[in-house]
Amino acid sequence: MQSLGKHLVRTHYRHIVGGERDQTMDSVNESRQTVYQRADGAFLINYMSGKRQVTPTADGAYECIQTVQVGVSMQSLTGVIDEVMSPMLRTVLELESGDRWIEIDSDVSARYVGNLTRTAIGLFYHQEGTLEGRHPRRWFALVGKDDAGETVGKVGLCVLPENESTLHPDFVAECHITGHANSNPYPEFAAEIEALADVTELPITPNYQGRPIVDTPPPRRPGM
Repeated sequence: MQSLGKHLVRTHYRHIVGGERDQTMDSVNESRQTVYQRADGAFLINYMSGKRQVTPTADGAYECIQTVQVGVSMQSLTGVIDEVMSPMLRTVLELESGDRWIEIDSDVSARYVGNLTRTAIGLFYHQEGTLEGRHPRRWFALVGKDDAGETVGKVGLCVLPENESTLHPDFVAECHITGHANSNPYPEFAAEIEALADVTELPITPNYQGRPIVDTPPPRRPGM
C-alpha cells in the first residue's frame, strides 16, 4: 500500500432520523489526512482501527459519505458519537494490531478520550489550558477495540517536551501515564508506549501515574 501523503478529505455526514433523511442536520467536515493507494487502485484513509475508502474529486481533494443513524438507545447514541468523533482524532502512529496512538488537541477530543479511557484526562487537559493559557504538555491516547469489539482508550498519557517549560510544574508529572480506568498499563502496553516514544522522540519514560516503574520487563514488539 502506497502512502500519497497528506490531502484534504471531506466527510459528508448524512443524517437518518426515524428512518428518513433529514437534510437540515447534514454537515461536512474537512481535515487533512494521510491518503493511501491500494494495489487495486482504491484510495483509503485511516479510520478508527482500520481503513476507509475515499473518492478523489476534481479539485485534488478526496471525499466520503458517512450515514449517521439517529436512534433512541444509548448504544445507538454511542455509535453515532464514535462515528462523528473518530475521524477528527489525529493519528500519530498506527499499529498492525489495529490500535493507534492519537494526539489530543482540543477540549472536545479530550472529553471524548476521557470517556474512552474512563479517566479524568479530559478534565486535566482543560485545567492545564486554564492554568497555563496554552498546552505546554503533549497529550496522547492509545485507542483500539477491546475483546467485545468496542472502541476503548487503552492508555492515556501526557508528557512535557524537553524544550518546554510550564508555569505550574506540580500540576501533573512531566510524564504521566495511566491505563484504562486508571489501571497500570505495564507491562501489557510497554511496547506500544515505547513505540510512541521512538516515533515522537519525546521523553516518555516508564511510569504509572507519575511514579517511575523500575525493572520493566523487556517489552514485546508491537506490530507497526
